[in-house]
Amino acid sequence: MSVNYSKDIRELVFDSVENEVDGLVVADIEGKILYANKAYRLLTNLGSGCVGRNLQEYIDAGVIKSSTILKVIRFGKALTEIHSGENGAEIITVAKPVFADDGKLRYVVANIRNISDYVNLSSDLKKLDTYLNTYRELSFYHGTSSEPGEGDVVAVDPASIEAFKTAERVAKADASVLILGESGVGKDIMARFIHDHSRRREKTFTAVNCGAIPEELMESELFGYMPGSFTGGLKGGKKGILACTDGGTLFLDEVGEMPKAMQVKFLRVLENHEFTPIGSTEAIPVDIRVIAATNQNITDQVRAKNFREDLYYRLNVITINILPLRERKNDIAPLALYFLRRFNEKYDVSKKISTDLMFQLHKYDWPGNVRELRNAMERAVVMSPGEYLQMQAPRDSMEKADPAAADKGEAGNKIEIEHEDMSLKEYMDRVEKEFLQKSRDKYGSTRKMSQILKVDHSTIVRKLKKYKIN
Repeated sequence: MSVNYSKDIRELVFDSVENEVDGLVVADIEGKILYANKAYRLLTNLGSGCVGRNLQEYIDAGVIKSSTILKVIRFGKALTEIHSGENGAEIITVAKPVFADDGKLRYVVANIRNISDYVNLSSDLKKLDTYLNTYRELSFYHGTSSEPGEGDVVAVDPASIEAFKTAERVAKADASVLILGESGVGKDIMARFIHDHSRRREKTFTAVNCGAIPEELMESELFGYMPGSFTGGLKGGKKGILACTDGGTLFLDEVGEMPKAMQVKFLRVLENHEFTPIGSTEAIPVDIRVIAATNQNITDQVRAKNFREDLYYRLNVITINILPLRERKNDIAPLALYFLRRFNEKYDVSKKISTDLMFQLHKYDWPGNVRELRNAMERAVVMSPGEYLQMQAPRDSMEKADPAAADKGEAGNKIEIEHEDMSLKEYMDRVEKEFLQKSRDKYGSTRKMSQILKVDHSTIVRKLKKYKIN
């Protein structure tokens, strides 16, 4: 069926859009500009001659560095990006695909605005849907239900999309996967995604933090034990994690923290597909798929003889590297909107976020990655008194905590708590909890925390459990 583009374009936009302050542009699936209003032509400095030209031509000629529209065409997903415009202006671009009834991409529509304008980004997105006359609630995440939850996947940046596409491919096989990435990037979400897309998705998914289980307990936790194996054990023995996960997926988080003695025993599990509970002489067959993750440089650990080379190669059949948030900035805006929606529903409020605040979030490097952004959004939703989110700039909060540390781009250890009517014990508990939370965010591993804070590992684990710090 032939398409009358001029008629379709008239149906897509209002008559008044030509004189809108916001720039609006419509492109076809090849990247050719079909419509561009006056504001778009001025903000991009492309002029009236841009209509009918392909955006790739401007990139090839060096007129523009990149195009959000071309990225939407490539990945088929909505994107939010910030570009540098004329005279140093910062331009925010919100672009999204328009699909035909048969599911095929038909157009890409983009809304652009000078970042100095203080507006609600969510309103911009709804306004764009109004232009399209095909309003649907914008959703950046892939989840298993209609409500946002812990296991949802937010992947908008091309690097994130590529990582999850790789994960989707490897999920179909039973090969071991090693997930690499800094603390807080979402390695647990990636592991769960692989399980949910595997043939084992109806079976058990068990996550084990190798840095949180005391070394003397790890073997009994993983392998279980027979009755009477040791003093203090359960009278009837205990079924270990491996037996409980049979047929499913075992996720070994912070695998670089696994004690050397356990590395040998777990290697046998991977090689022989069986394990022997403590106090037993009979090996039990087990069918599990192993996914491991670490925020350490595991190859350096191997060279330093802290991690067995043979176990490393057993675990590292397929590697997925999750980039830090500062290297996939296209994920920041959709993640912020996702967390905003999630915490609005959790706390039964209707907070909004301004474009200026979104710009500040985009500029910040987020050393704590997605975990830090999540905590910042939840804190802003809870603490903001008005309709719009009020969030202290992350860099400013660092400087107030420790000016010397801010110069290095790290948060200091100084804790500031407003005085309230409370007992000394309540006050000390609050200080200890905030200090442990900051240490956990900074160091990631409980073993590293015990080394830096000069406290027994078991004490760190106990206190994190006491204060319910994940």
